Formats: sequence, C-alpha cells, structure tokens
Amino acid sequence: MRCFLETDITVLCLSTVILTSTLILATVAFAFLLLPMCQYLIRPCSSGQKISFGICGRFTAAEIMSFCLSFFIVCIWVLTGHWLLMDALGMGLCVAFIALVRLPSLKVSTLLLVGLLIYDVFWVFFSSYIFSTNVMVKVATRPAENPVGIFAKKLHLSGLVRDAPKLSLPGKLVFPSMQNSSHFSMLGLGDIVC
Repeated sequence: MRCFLETDITVLCLSTVILTSTLILATVAFAFLLLPMCQYLIRPCSSGQKISFGICGRFTAAEIMSFCLSFFIVCIWVLTGHWLLMDALGMGLCVAFIALVRLPSLKVSTLLLVGLLIYDVFWVFFSSYIFSTNVMVKVATRPAENPVGIFAKKLHLSGLVRDAPKLSLPGKLVFPSMQNSSHFSMLGLGDIVC
C-alpha cells in the first residue's frame, strides 16, 4: 500500500508540474498575442505610464490587461476543456514562437527545417514499425488529467471530480470533421511553425 501511495503522489506531482508549466507558457504566449488588441483598446484611456510590481517589473496597462484576459481564458479552458479555447492557446504559442525565435542564417534555418522534417516523418510514418503503434498520434490524442479533477479527487470532492474534463494540451489545433460530428481532425503546432 505504501509503494502505491508513493507512486500515486509522484504521478500527481509530475502531472501537476507539467500541466502548470504548460498553463504558464500558454498564458504568457496568449497574452503576447492579445497585447496589440489591448494596446489599441487602452490607448485612448491610458497615458502609457508603466506600473511597478516590485520585483516582478514594470508593466503598461495594456500588458496587464492582456495578461489578465489571457489568464481568464486559460482558466476557462481548464474548467471546460473546450477545443476552441485550446486552438486559441495553440495559435498563441505558434505566434509567440515565430515572433521570438530568430535564426542567424539561411544555412542554420535549412538545417533546422530538414532535421525537423526527418524527425516528423520518422515519428509519424515509421514509429509504428518499431513501437507497434503510431507514437505521434498516440501522444497527440491522449488526454491529460485536469488538475482541478486531481485535487478534487484527493480532497474527496465528488462533484468536482465528475465535472472536471480531461484536457487535451495545446500542442495541436483540432477542427471538427465535416463527415463525423464526434471526430476531430488534427494539425500539429510543429507543422505550423515550420
């Protein structure tokens, strides 16, 4: 029994750390995506002065508004698990990656893209021969435990456990299929960024 509890606590801690870091990254990336809209909306009302948050730094009202709006959207996504919110967060991650990563030369860019193409082709088409399952599809379609559900289960709050949906992490964009209403088509964020 003790070994089971230690393993259960380890899995709980690891899944919480991974999901929390994903939520922080998605919040910051989506805030980056919302910043121009917030700057446009706040420009008539704001003087542009920065507000100090002590050790955290100084931020404009538009930056604070975009972060709060992004945090609110991520919280709604965690509580509902809706695919449209996951797609919005995924697009924020793509835009942030494209805007922030600078490659020094065409040679480096070409090597990176060829390496990513080989990596993608291997995991999509050849992993099933080695691992007897398509690893890329399995990882992309596996839902993650919702932290709300995990903590509700530990605290024996049965109503919240039932209501907390499994989350599909924003590593892909999903679109409802035209032929089958319960089926979704996927597009990986790596394919968009490259």
